[in-house]
Amino acid sequence: MATSSETTCRIGLISRIDFGSDGFRQALLERAAEDFKRENVNYVILAGGLISARAIKDTERHLNRQLRDLKKQIRLAEKKAGNGKLAEERKGLAHRLEKIENELKKLAPEKIAEKLAECLPKFQNAKGESAPLYIVTSPHFDNSIGDEVKHLLAAKRRDDIRAYQAGGDLVEVKQANKQIVVLTPTKKVWLGGGTKSGHPEGLLRDNLNHSAKSTPDLYVIGGFGVTITKPKGEFPRYVTVPALHKLTEARTAEDQVGVRTVTMYRDRDDPDFRTYSYKDATQKERSFIGAPRDLAPSRLKIIEVLKTEGKQPTGIIAGKTGLSRETVEREAKAMIRDNGKSLKTWPGLVYDKDSNRWDFNQRWIKENLRYPPTPVETDVVRMVGFCCFHAGSVHTDYKFFLGMAKVILERGATILVNCGDSTQGLKHDLALQREVIAGTNVTDHEELAGDCIAAVNIEVFKARVEKPLQQLLSKYKDAKPHPDELGKVIADALLMNVMIYGNHDEWSLPHGHTPLKVMIMLIKQRLRRAVEETLFKKGLCHPDLDAIVAAKVVMEPKKHHFVLSSGLMQGMKHPYMARAATSTRPQQVLKMMRGCQVTLSGNFHTGVHLEVYEGELGQRVNLQLGTLMHSTKFEDTKLKIVDQGYAFLGVESVDKRVVATEVTFYGNDSENADEIDPHTSLHEVRATHGLPKV
Repeated sequence: MATSSETTCRIGLISRIDFGSDGFRQALLERAAEDFKRENVNYVILAGGLISARAIKDTERHLNRQLRDLKKQIRLAEKKAGNGKLAEERKGLAHRLEKIENELKKLAPEKIAEKLAECLPKFQNAKGESAPLYIVTSPHFDNSIGDEVKHLLAAKRRDDIRAYQAGGDLVEVKQANKQIVVLTPTKKVWLGGGTKSGHPEGLLRDNLNHSAKSTPDLYVIGGFGVTITKPKGEFPRYVTVPALHKLTEARTAEDQVGVRTVTMYRDRDDPDFRTYSYKDATQKERSFIGAPRDLAPSRLKIIEVLKTEGKQPTGIIAGKTGLSRETVEREAKAMIRDNGKSLKTWPGLVYDKDSNRWDFNQRWIKENLRYPPTPVETDVVRMVGFCCFHAGSVHTDYKFFLGMAKVILERGATILVNCGDSTQGLKHDLALQREVIAGTNVTDHEELAGDCIAAVNIEVFKARVEKPLQQLLSKYKDAKPHPDELGKVIADALLMNVMIYGNHDEWSLPHGHTPLKVMIMLIKQRLRRAVEETLFKKGLCHPDLDAIVAAKVVMEPKKHHFVLSSGLMQGMKHPYMARAATSTRPQQVLKMMRGCQVTLSGNFHTGVHLEVYEGELGQRVNLQLGTLMHSTKFEDTKLKIVDQGYAFLGVESVDKRVVATEVTFYGNDSENADEIDPHTSLHEVRATHGLPKV
């Protein structure tokens, strides 16, 4: 994915590698480096969590406790009369003492920096050129130790590592003429609770309240292990960064492992965000552990139990393998690897006396285990979604909506998702309040919505059908193409439209009307006519155009579920509810639509992209869509700001497991809004936007 270095900049985002903790994984850093190289990043930002200060302090306390106990044992041993056996015991104690003292020395900032200088990959772009690493430590997660390590590390690798201010700093994106502010937690954070957006937005509010600088183009918030993308509008634009270590503590909010990239443009305000999920890899990392080929069958059985079940006591291993306890103990002892004698693909076993359990060498897993690379061959689905179009409203940006066709073509989207409230309606005296186009009724609103949606579809169809149609004609030369082949060309060029009702649409239900019936009929009619005219110009026709077009306009799919071409299940929801905290409604939608890996929702006039992880389905995505209006009287009087625009969503999967996503929120500044005077007639609105007469 090449970028223009002169006007475009792609930045890799990582957070919480947590060096020194049980969750640190060299494999995650290596995988991140591979993905960043393929993404052709210009540089990488680490937003908090270079080290885990808490884990390092805990290790230090534990080692000091062991040191005190050993010194006590040595003093007692020295008081006793020496014979050969006691002398050997004292020698063993002295050896253990030396070993612990060496481990303590490794926890000094200088030694940590030396180790990190070896561990941290030298990130590169697609050409193999250096992509510098900018480190913004977190006063909470990294503490003063991490800040010292950061500066020592930058001194050791001046060619590619930059030390930025702890807690938050400004990063200039010169290629795109943009600014990023990186924020990391400065005080103790409780990562429990059910709302994933609460802590990141609390940190953002603190910065907004205390910063004297102007709002940047993007806030990057690290440290919380969540994946959220928020467009500019209700909040300043911000993105959170998942963790890049194996999550070892059960925290409700913290569930994301992976990396992200952001692509910023000089001539475009809307950045592209890409997310790589590594949680599946960390969940099944034991399956990547190899074993020597010459191992006896009994030993292979023991290894297989530890790979699938985790650390286990002798008795459980015996029960699962069918081996005797004596055999398990004998064979397991023979596989113990200590003093750094682990092989490249084989960690060896360790025995924990305190819990009476066997396991693989955890240091080897942290430092030597490698994960398979992110798959290159994936099933890709691309869609553009919108919600709350409110056709008929004087606040709707019709010109901006019609520009959606260009985005669909640029991004290669094949699905157009409409999450409800296609029409404005007349409830709540909207006509009397002059919030609808003068003299219009519900039928007018449905016709306007139908023609706008059809116009987007037709522009996309005409752009996509020309080349394959010409190729088909060249294949048949003077003969007429077979209807099946011609039908496939037509179907492939048409967008798949998937729609649901919104509460505004259903205002007509109490009056005995089927909502959006006119809109759907008009979309199909306009599309059929456009296809027919295109074929007529080529001297062609097709006997079943109605069926082809009808299959591409789906209203209210069963249970609001729609199976994507990749096999993933997509869900759609338009909750009849008010706003809440940023991630609350997306989390509720994901909870309700349990079988869906991809969900789209709307009604709150705010946009957000949220990803969560569940063991059965893996990575799950919700895209909450904003509105095509810039404001309403209701929201103005309630002091609410809307997120205006539509969004692109790309989902890559392998075997129905999401491995990567891409999202872009497209919005139009209110200064450029296509606002309509309430006295303007519907005829004028249609003529202004090139829509046909009804």
